[in-house]
Amino acid sequence: KTTADILTSYNGIGIHAKASNILFDPDSTGITIETKNDGAGIWLTDDSNVGEETDKHLKSLNYLYKGDNDKKGFGMVFTSKDTTNATSASNYLDITFNNNGATVTLADEKNNLATGTTKGIAGILVNTDNNDTVTNFGDIKEDTSKTHVRSYGAVVNKGRLVNYGNIELNDSLNEDASNVDKTDLKKVNVGILANDHSLAARTNTYIENHGDITVGSNSNKNVGGFGIYGYRIKTGAKEDGSKSKITVNRNNYGIYSGDGNVNIESTKLLVGNDTVLGHVQTVSGVSTAPGAYP
Repeated sequence: KTTADILTSYNGIGIHAKASNILFDPDSTGITIETKNDGAGIWLTDDSNVGEETDKHLKSLNYLYKGDNDKKGFGMVFTSKDTTNATSASNYLDITFNNNGATVTLADEKNNLATGTTKGIAGILVNTDNNDTVTNFGDIKEDTSKTHVRSYGAVVNKGRLVNYGNIELNDSLNEDASNVDKTDLKKVNVGILANDHSLAARTNTYIENHGDITVGSNSNKNVGGFGIYGYRIKTGAKEDGSKSKITVNRNNYGIYSGDGNVNIESTKLLVGNDTVLGHVQTVSGVSTAPGAYP
């Protein structure tokens, strides 16, 4: 759907809920929300929930970013104000996001020619206290537009994310590997990203994934993307008990831990040519690689 049910301007929020539930009529298919610069489709605080179990894969949030190319947009944002108790929030809607209907490549970003954002668009942003938990049951993917720079299924600034939804992103960078330099690798697409650069990143963030994650295709222009980039990481089976799957295409990474324990269970890592799975110590369980990636 390209026509918004709710339209906001700069720094706008389509729906805000604090310790509340956002529910939909049984015959509803969800909601479409449009924002401009640094906007959020749905903003949730503390123990808030979007949809309910019977909505899974039947209702969706369609997020339309219509802002400038040097700002950001987020489909759904989870925050917390309760500093006394650990909070729990959830989402049952599928999430699609559209980056101004544009195709955004690394070349567009470098030449400032992009009509969509090059600074970051994400289905979910988690920015809570480190003991708060957000559980996502919805699938996340880009719709119509094609963002090859800084496109994320979910970003965890702080807090705990447990994901059961499938995440599908477009090719990372969309550029020949020979033309990609070190600074470009800070602009790649990531399925789930822990975006904490502090010394406390290991305790501030936690990612647990039970869904399928695919970043792009097996194109030789799909460069540097990550399935999961974080610190403390755990993977496990899908809701139906089958193995989750992370597809790692050529010139890309599967699971990478900057500094934390990694527990990979009931997960298939599908590997393509020229694949890099991550830091060698990450694969065995613990990484001592310093610092955050982005």
